[in-house]
Amino acid sequence: MLHGAKGELTEIYSRVSQLMNGVAQQKRKDPQKQTAFVQGIQGILGSNRQLSYDNVIVNTKRFLRMAIWLVTYYEFYCHKRNCPNLIKILKTNVMELNFNAEQLHILSCFLAPDEMQEHRETPLPVDSNEEIFEYVDGEIRPKVRNVRESEMIDPIYNFFYPKDEKEDPADVELRHAVANLIGVAFSLPEGSSHLWNFLFNQSKLKYTYLPGFMYPNKVPSGKMFLDCGVLLNEEGNYERPDYRDHQSGLSLHSFYLINWSSFGALCVSLLTNPESQHKIHGHIISDWQPLRHFCLGYLKNIWLFMSVNLQLTDEERSFLIVRSLDILFKLGQDDTHKSVFNTRAAVLEYERFWHLNIYEPSKQGLSDMLKQHCRIVEHPLFNELKNMSTLFPSIPSEREFNHNLVS
Repeated sequence: MLHGAKGELTEIYSRVSQLMNGVAQQKRKDPQKQTAFVQGIQGILGSNRQLSYDNVIVNTKRFLRMAIWLVTYYEFYCHKRNCPNLIKILKTNVMELNFNAEQLHILSCFLAPDEMQEHRETPLPVDSNEEIFEYVDGEIRPKVRNVRESEMIDPIYNFFYPKDEKEDPADVELRHAVANLIGVAFSLPEGSSHLWNFLFNQSKLKYTYLPGFMYPNKVPSGKMFLDCGVLLNEEGNYERPDYRDHQSGLSLHSFYLINWSSFGALCVSLLTNPESQHKIHGHIISDWQPLRHFCLGYLKNIWLFMSVNLQLTDEERSFLIVRSLDILFKLGQDDTHKSVFNTRAAVLEYERFWHLNIYEPSKQGLSDMLKQHCRIVEHPLFNELKNMSTLFPSIPSEREFNHNLVS
């Protein structure tokens, strides 16, 4: 998404990459490099307060926050490079970017992952009678209980820091998609999307209505039925008939999209912030659930449902996510959308907004766009582009990607 932008936006991303890598390449603390980084960021802010992104005027500060996260993820995390000095500079010298403490902590965890701790738990629900499922070889199957499953593990930590070098490509694709989601969340004004509180401040969600939650209850204190609001069966359909009849601003398929984004945000928060465990368990997710297993499992299940039940190839699903995040980034310029909903009517309005303004435009035209993409893949320049993908493993904006290669 970000990397398909042309002109000034591409130049800004390159400058941020150069500045961050300049600090990382120093063998010891170099005040001159640190000063150059701060001055470089301030220079970008000073010379370009607003930029045009696909005919939408974007505040440069928003774009810079997103660019810093994406450089952190793609050029440091993906290449297993650490740079704790960068986070110290961001915390103390670049106040103009308005990073909050939670954002800085997420950046810190991906720039210095050795500081992160695993939070292990049993994979079995507290309720031994509850049926559970697992994702195996692209399918969701009933999970067989056995004694060995009492081993304590942290599935979210293992997902982001896999021990097996021969990792499932599907997990890599999902992780990149979540990274782009977090990049957009970094760019959004505070309170402009439900993603803000799902990622940065879950305590604000108590006694509120949540998007995708199809019961007419507010989030209660102490325990919670939410579990994404709807129990889905192994085929990704509603488990109970009354879910189908319940008033909602979402279709089942747009429900997948909004809950994929919610659980992507929850997983990253659980990975990086120990306090999130206490804010989410028992307040957003039922206290009998194995929290970390449930959140990651649900994220993977929704990822599968978006492909199978929407009848999309893996590539089409990736483009659907890219298109939706691109729209969300542009809409984020308007900070009038709320992230906390105190009435059922308010959350229904927000759900309708997601369905009509994010999901539907993303889904429309997907087939035609993929046909054009397939023609471009046959272009000889595409092989050169694939060779560069290890340096920048991200999904570009299909519009810019297609336009640039065709021209």
